Amino acid sequence: MHLNNGFNLYVQSLLDRLRPVPASSDYLIASGSRALAGRQTDAGWPFELHVFIARKPVNLRLRASLIDVSRLSVTAIGDQRAFDPIDLSLFVRASIRRWPEDRCSLAWSSRLRLADGDPLNARIRTTGNRTWLKASHADLRPAAQSAIFEVYRYPRDVPWLYDPLDYEVMIPILQARRVRRILDLGCGSGRNAVPLENAGYEVHGIDSAPESIDICRQFVRAPERFRVASAAALPHPGEHFDAVLDVGCLHMLPDRVSRATVLSEVRRVLKPGGFLCGRALTPRSPDWLAAQPFRSEGTGFSPQDITEEARAFFEPHILGSAEHLTYYKLLKIA
Repeated sequence: MHLNNGFNLYVQSLLDRLRPVPASSDYLIASGSRALAGRQTDAGWPFELHVFIARKPVNLRLRASLIDVSRLSVTAIGDQRAFDPIDLSLFVRASIRRWPEDRCSLAWSSRLRLADGDPLNARIRTTGNRTWLKASHADLRPAAQSAIFEVYRYPRDVPWLYDPLDYEVMIPILQARRVRRILDLGCGSGRNAVPLENAGYEVHGIDSAPESIDICRQFVRAPERFRVASAAALPHPGEHFDAVLDVGCLHMLPDRVSRATVLSEVRRVLKPGGFLCGRALTPRSPDWLAAQPFRSEGTGFSPQDITEEARAFFEPHILGSAEHLTYYKLLKIA
């Protein structure tokens, strides 16, 4: 499987053909009641993010947009009065995380004010009518690691919120017939649930972090379907879902015993012929874990683990891989 921006655009066109989608986006970055949604070009840069505020039953866009205009700078274009400082704090982080780990430079054509309490405010410099901010990935990390269920207390520090949306992992759902009801394991702030809802599916979600569910409920169309719960004890009846989505849940579990418990629960709530599709990080080094906002003794679910551990509950299929990632589908067996 070749994973790139063009592939994301292909999957979005598949979504468009299956069901009408109000707006296409490669990003959904949420913090509190605010969010950014955006697209990027096939080349990766420049990219564009459109700001919107969540409203029921659809998301309304603000007029302003932010567009990269050179290799090392980002310029605000449009009615800047439409921007809230939280919008700019989110956008700055999205821009920095698009770069490699080393320092990048962002420039605005007017004064830049980020959200109150944002530590990046200390890195802003003004020269004449121009504002500059220089930062790296390390500047976005929290001062101390938290338990995984506490990470969403400070949503601007959650790094995976700034990755492109996981259209690749949704492909088995989008291509399958008769899929109507989906469970999103570890749904977070709803970044995958929202596009699936927009595509017409009935989406339910669980997460162990109360703060993430609070954020998620502000963006999804049916907030009552999203609950604080453990994947090891799903609060749903048996044979209830056509498909289960796992982006970032199973690979966070520390051992085979805990993963087996979750796989057994997923099998219980799937209908006959249902399936689990997921994206898993492969096992990561201690240095990588030390740079994350959460505490963990280990993270990762290798292709070999997926095949061996899932075989007791499912028919496993490895769909593809990219650097440090594995995409898989587990079909419920009788």
